[in-house]
Amino acid sequence: MRSINQLFGLISLLFISFNLLATNFHVEKNEKLVFGFIAENNKKILSISMDNKNQYIVYRYGSEKRVELEYPEELSNSFDKFIYSYYLRGGPNNEGMDLNYLRFYNGNYEYVIYQEYVAENSKISIGVNIRNTKSSKTIDIKGKPESIEGSLVDLRFIKSIKTDNYQLNR
Repeated sequence: MRSINQLFGLISLLFISFNLLATNFHVEKNEKLVFGFIAENNKKILSISMDNKNQYIVYRYGSEKRVELEYPEELSNSFDKFIYSYYLRGGPNNEGMDLNYLRFYNGNYEYVIYQEYVAENSKISIGVNIRNTKSSKTIDIKGKPESIEGSLVDLRFIKSIKTDNYQLNR
């Protein structure tokens, strides 16, 4: 009986893995996915991609069949429209943390894509926090950690992107 349960567990894991690999992250032929995930509640897909020559960066959000928001509309100089921040802490006397944020503004909205890891409880948090800059109302769209493809950490090594010391307050 135990081996049947193990076999069922393996088949389930393979099925889940196949479905995640089959996710359409809206990456164009000349692009590579930097970071992407599936949202928890609405099954929407968020992706950050760069072209293969690192000439532009682009945010896309929508269903598997349709992009509902692509930012920026004009891809030239797109690195100037994004700001990357991170905080890294570790060592034997500290709780290890790796906090990564990619931020941009679109109209009256601030978008913060986040990928956070806290070692104490091995917790991974991903999502996009959207704040209306006039009313300060926010929406936090959490992602499924098991759906992560790529990493915002890779942006640490891209010299074209602006950086600062921003931290998301939630």
